[in-house]
Amino acid sequence: MPLQQWLSEQVFPQEDKLTGEHIHWFTKLAILEYLAGGITAAFDMYFEPEAVASAATEMGFRITMCGGVNNFGTTPAKMAEFYEKYRNYSELVDYKLGFHSEYTNSTGNLTEIVELGKQYKAPVFTHMSETLSEHNECIGRHGKTPAALFADLGLNMTMAMNMFLRQAIRNQGIPFEISRVPNSETAAAMLEADRISRDPNVKGYTDLDELFKDLRS
Repeated sequence: MPLQQWLSEQVFPQEDKLTGEHIHWFTKLAILEYLAGGITAAFDMYFEPEAVASAATEMGFRITMCGGVNNFGTTPAKMAEFYEKYRNYSELVDYKLGFHSEYTNSTGNLTEIVELGKQYKAPVFTHMSETLSEHNECIGRHGKTPAALFADLGLNMTMAMNMFLRQAIRNQGIPFEISRVPNSETAAAMLEADRISRDPNVKGYTDLDELFKDLRS
């Protein structure tokens, strides 16, 4: 199934049903999967940041939350509130400005986001040209590619980012060594996740209602 069709027909309708409680527990499950694979940090664009922040804090997991402004959910003004609250939330949790994509935002939203970036002197993150259809539909709407549209609005890649990308291409990988050691809480959570994944007595679930019934009991 093409990405855009999968998002529109499968993902977005299911996301409409999610509550903060769902997102809290699903974030914990996702973190367990990360830790089982040795991943100790994530950059996450989603809604309900309080649910995500509390889940990451309880799991001892480092997470950078990113604004996901769009036409049917988080507004630029709401993202600014989130930014103020979570950008220096803790040693484990912080927050960046961002919007979901060109195709889920009006030009008005994008203009407001540009102003927020200027106001806070902060970078803005987004998904861009992930598929050919997304790329071409933007040209149809605006007469230019997503990159050109963002640049015209003032959302262009910085010199530092361009330098990083050139070095990454030249090195065929990240142009520096990543050697950060997980803290004691994260290390303990990784060991616990590994133990749970290997324990044949741990109950598995195929029914969401049954999972939440047990979580609440």
